[in-house]
Amino acid sequence: MVVIRLFGSLFLLVSFILNVELVKAGTWEQDLSSQFTSEYDSNPTMSPNNPEGAWRGLFEPSYTLLGRYGQDEYKSGVSMQMSRSSDEVLSPNRNSPSVFIDLLHRLEESEFGINTRYSEIATRDAGVDAAGHVPVSSTRVSRSVSGRLTKRLSERGVLSADSAYEGIAYQGGTFIDYAIRTTNLMYSYAWSEYNTPYFQATRIVFEPAVTGFPSSFTNTLVLGLNWKLTSNIEGNVHVGKSNINDDEVGTQGAASILYNGLRNRLTLNISHQVTPSGLGGFANIDQVDGSWNLALSERKNIGIDLMSQRSHYTVDNSNSSASIWLQYEINTFWGLRTYLRQNSVSGDVIETAYANILGVVFSYTHNDF
Repeated sequence: MVVIRLFGSLFLLVSFILNVELVKAGTWEQDLSSQFTSEYDSNPTMSPNNPEGAWRGLFEPSYTLLGRYGQDEYKSGVSMQMSRSSDEVLSPNRNSPSVFIDLLHRLEESEFGINTRYSEIATRDAGVDAAGHVPVSSTRVSRSVSGRLTKRLSERGVLSADSAYEGIAYQGGTFIDYAIRTTNLMYSYAWSEYNTPYFQATRIVFEPAVTGFPSSFTNTLVLGLNWKLTSNIEGNVHVGKSNINDDEVGTQGAASILYNGLRNRLTLNISHQVTPSGLGGFANIDQVDGSWNLALSERKNIGIDLMSQRSHYTVDNSNSSASIWLQYEINTFWGLRTYLRQNSVSGDVIETAYANILGVVFSYTHNDF
């Protein structure tokens, strides 16, 4: 059924674009990519006492189509992650499709965009819902549509407004299906070439799809700054206040920094925020993550990725990962990547568990054909 839905979505997507816009579009660009992965996971179920390992093979093809006509842009894409395991009890076979269509219309002083998405992903890979012991068979399904209007009010001032609807459903596990409606308003002012302060107001309404869980909402007001120190160093910082159902939940904020040198690239991020979750409402999330990579030569790169997340809904849960990888660009189209990653989970009512994952990835990319 998943494959049928995927190809049905692809057919509608291609038919829509080709039949409606092919005559008008001035230029078309196509990107095709695939990844072939073989990895060994020492503890797919994240069992604290009886870890057992399994091999996984993953095939991830994707296709993107971009059309431009004057100031208008049309972008669509489809991808599928097909996973096969040596032990379906420890790591079930799964097909995870993703489809999107983006439309952007530009005017002299403004632009308007509409975005639609459909995706399926293992719940344990779904951010806030990945905390704690998540069943390996659980799948998170997302359907979303959003719109954004941006208007230049002056030479330096820009006002943007956007609204989004997303429906989340789970297959497996004890998560709660829900929908969220998000409204956001932001004003930014380019103070200088290096500093752009902004003000942002956001309202998120959480609507559970089952009885017994009440609707809730959160309002957040934020002051932020996009800054640039040099041509190689830039970042963002913002801080604000949030409330849930008119009850204040304290200060929210985030900070990030990016260094992009000739051979080195370093990113660091830290955040404390309120986020909708499948646990039945809004969860407080603290997260720190970073990455570093070094170009050993024109074709060889090495890197490290780190992440630690702590979530609180009714109890505290934590998950973290640390990985090191080596990548080699064989030629213009083919690449090879090896990696070693350790994942961990812990919490107030669960025991700490670890998993070590060793893998190799062959990638193929063909751009603009």
